Amino acid sequence: KGESLAGCASDDAMPRNRLELQVAALESNSSYDIVYGEVSYIDDTGKPVDRRNAHPQTLPSGNIYELVVKRGVFYKPGTQMMRMSVFDSVGLYDEELLVEDFDWGLRAAKKHDYYALSAPCLLYRVHGDQFTVNPKKREIIFHSELRLRKYFLLPLIGKVFSLHSFH
Repeated sequence: KGESLAGCASDDAMPRNRLELQVAALESNSSYDIVYGEVSYIDDTGKPVDRRNAHPQTLPSGNIYELVVKRGVFYKPGTQMMRMSVFDSVGLYDEELLVEDFDWGLRAAKKHDYYALSAPCLLYRVHGDQFTVNPKKREIIFHSELRLRKYFLLPLIGKVFSLHSFH
């Protein structure tokens, strides 16, 4: 019933000022529907972990759709806060997919502009039980993401060819 929505995985945490910063960003940037931010990494006990190379922290604002299609989700979806109207245009997660957050991110980026907040919006917990720690499971995720990227990339390739077609 609220105006915006933010989530966080059950094994992660939110920085204390995250919601305040993101609400302010949405209120002062009306052309953006989604605000996302940087990630800080923590261990099982909540102590900081140095993972600077794990995810690029340079996040662009604006239309990030082509970048997401080409690179995959280069940000942590758990950093997002969005206007509730985003769900009216994008819909819910497709729970049939293994990479439902990647699919949702592609659909959202296709229709909405993102505002990059230069502040941590997620405390990502690094632990041995993560799905992505297992090499076989990481391979399954990779192939699932690749299938989705191909699906979303085809219209972009068609657009490039039509722009550069010979007369």
